Amino acid sequence: EPMFESLGVPLSLSGLWLGAYSIGGLAVLPLWVQLSRRSVYRAFLLYIACLLAGTTTMSAGIRLRSLPLIMAGRGIAGAEVGIRYTNEYLLYMIVPRSDRSYWMGLWYTLTAVSNTTGPAVASALTNAASAVGGHAITAMT
Repeated sequence: EPMFESLGVPLSLSGLWLGAYSIGGLAVLPLWVQLSRRSVYRAFLLYIACLLAGTTTMSAGIRLRSLPLIMAGRGIAGAEVGIRYTNEYLLYMIVPRSDRSYWMGLWYTLTAVSNTTGPAVASALTNAASAVGGHAITAMT
């Protein structure tokens, strides 16, 4: 929200922020399926490429104060969601059928815990870094 306010964009457009990530993930999912079946190594390379390209594009958008560039970066970053398919594919290949439900449950539990605690941990680390470094880290720095 502070990012939208600092750009002078109505807060009602914040829904696009979430939607761009989801659309990017859905649009690239067929590519993830094909790539994971051919080479898991290449799927991880695609994950790294999406992560770097999306983050770089969003950072450039924030630096240049360009909402379209920020949204494009968010969509590119959303494409990395396909790595979850690759992880499931690996579990299906490696884990025997009788143990699969345990490992899938563990995988989704860890994913849920990391998704819910991630923002709090990031906030705590940002506050600690600003206290140690003496510089307040915000969305626009």
